[in-house]
Amino acid sequence: MSDIQYAKSLLADALRLDLSRISADASMKTLRQWDSLGHMELIALAEERLGITLSMDEIVRMTSLEGLAAVVAAHGKAVA
Repeated sequence: MSDIQYAKSLLADALRLDLSRISADASMKTLRQWDSLGHMELIALAEERLGITLSMDEIVRMTSLEGLAAVVAAHGKAVA
């Protein structure tokens, strides 16, 4: 699974959305479910699934699918 696919899966699960609802340009600005509570859900799920503690910089970066995928890539946790 690529970093972007893994990030999409994390985001869909955190926001309780069907994977098909997560577009390539998904962000806190484009998904109404991705509010502050949704972001906290995403942070908790990402830390749990990736087995890491996110830094404040990473948490701020994760406001878009692209940023989330970059964090996943930085930790090398996507599954082949």
